[in-house]
Order: sequence, then structure tokens, then C-alpha cells
Amino acid sequence: MYPPPPPTYSQYGPPVMSIGAIWNETIRLFRRHSTLFMGLAALQVIPQLLLSVVLQATGVLGRSQVQLEAVIAEFTRRFEAGNSQDTSFINEFPWGLPVNAIAQLLVWSLVIFFIQFFVFRTLAMGASVVAVGDAYGTGEPSWGRSVQGALRHLPALLSWAILAGFSFFALMILLLIPCLGIFMWFGVVLFLAMRLLLVPQIIVAEDVNVFTAMGRSWELTRNSFWRMLGAWLLFVLLIGLLSGLITTLFSSVVASVAGSTSGVAIAFTQGLSTVLGLVTIPLAYIGFTLLYYDHQRRATVPPPAPPQYPTYTPYQ
Repeated sequence: MYPPPPPTYSQYGPPVMSIGAIWNETIRLFRRHSTLFMGLAALQVIPQLLLSVVLQATGVLGRSQVQLEAVIAEFTRRFEAGNSQDTSFINEFPWGLPVNAIAQLLVWSLVIFFIQFFVFRTLAMGASVVAVGDAYGTGEPSWGRSVQGALRHLPALLSWAILAGFSFFALMILLLIPCLGIFMWFGVVLFLAMRLLLVPQIIVAEDVNVFTAMGRSWELTRNSFWRMLGAWLLFVLLIGLLSGLITTLFSSVVASVAGSTSGVAIAFTQGLSTVLGLVTIPLAYIGFTLLYYDHQRRATVPPPAPPQYPTYTPYQ
């Protein structure tokens, strides 16, 4: 197991790091080892960037955007011509318009998404866990050792990613329940996601298999649903929304000047998205690793003994 951050105990037992304290420690670690963590995040974002460069260089990206705009315009024309009542024209798609570039872009995007999400994302996450552990252990984490440590656990990490993805879609059977189906599906997925949020960190830090890690995560997150949800909202949702907002704003400005289908606008959007990914992705991986260490430390240190009060003596 990689050593957790050294706790500072008090007479009341091990400290409980607040989400704010975990955030501050995440920023400190990232600033101290920014080159390392950005290099690990590159494992996740570079494949998508390379795909974009290839598709742009071959003209597929530009042609697909032109074809998509033509399809949207034709759909709008036919929809308005039918007075919004007759939708049978959808069956005639693509209405004689070329869509080969759109299909090619979709196929390549799905292939790269699968490889990026299940392989490179998993590898970057596992390597970040090793790096955080080394930062508190040897004090000098390295890119090579972090990746090597993640590769040793890649089969288990990959198995967890596939199992989680399969379970996500399998639970969609709940959507068949009238009215309440979507709420039940969302609630079950959210509950399981929070209880099993620490599985990747446990696989790497404790060197266990998938099912042992699932049981361990379930144990560590007991009575901590809202705390886990708060951490997820901060490190995933909020950071992701801010990153997307920044990309959208600056890309819109460039697109308004150079044109939405121009090579300059596309290259700028992809470049900015990559840079922001290199900064934001490590924050989530560091934060969840610190969250695991905090729960692990609280679970392994026994609670303090209750205070000893003087024996009650009735008033005479």
C-alpha cells in the first residue's frame, strides 16, 4: 500500500478532512508536481487530440461539419413545411444529402472514445494514485514509476471500468417502469456510484482485485453518501462545467472572426480543450485519492475511548 498523508491526531482521534481541506491539499500537490501530473493527464487527452489532428488534416472534420449543417438546414425546412405535424419525412433521411464524412467521423470518434475511456483514462487515473502515494512516501514521484505501477494494475482497473459501464446500461431496464422509472434509475446509479467511487484508488493503493475493492469501497463510504457526492460535484461536475464554459466562450469568439468551420477555429478549440484537460483532469484524480486516504485512515484508527466521568455520588 502506498503511504497516506501523515495525519495530525488529537485527543479526539484521527482528523476528518473537510472537502475544503482536501481541495487545498489537492491544489498544493498539483502546484508542487504540476509537470508530473499534467504528464500523466496527457495519457488521457493526447489520443483525442491526435484523432482531431488526423481528421482535420484529412479534411474529414471540415466536411462533416459542412454536411451536418446541410442536414440540419434540410431538416428545419422539411419540418416547417409540414407545419410541425407530419414527421414522416424523417424516414427518408438523409434526403439525398451526402453524409459519408459524418459517418466516418462518428465511427472514429466511437473507437477513440472506447480506447481513451477504458484504457488511457484508466491508466492515467491509476498512475495518479501511485504518484500521490509516492509524493507522501519518497517525496519524489516520477512519471515512469507511476505509469509502471498503474500498468501492473491495468487488468483490474480495466475490468472495473468495463463492469461499471455494463452496469450503467444494464440498470436502464428500470426506465421501463412507468412514470417513476427514470427517477429510480437515476437514484440507483447515483447511490452505487458514490458508494463505489473509491474502487480505482483501492485497487492500486491496496493491490487487490476488483471485487475486494468494491467491498472495501462499500465499507469505507458507509454513512458518507453526501460527503462523496459533494466531492464528486466539486472535482468532476463543477470543474468540468467551468472548463467547458471557458472553452465555449473563447471558441465562440474565434469562430465569429475566422468562421466556425475554419481550420483556425477548429485547431483553437481542440488546443484550448487539451490544455484545460491537462490542468483539470489531475485535480479530480488527486482529490479522489486524498479522499480515499482520508476514509482509509479513519477506518483503520480506532475511535477514542469515551471520557471517564467521576462516579455519581448522591447528595447527602
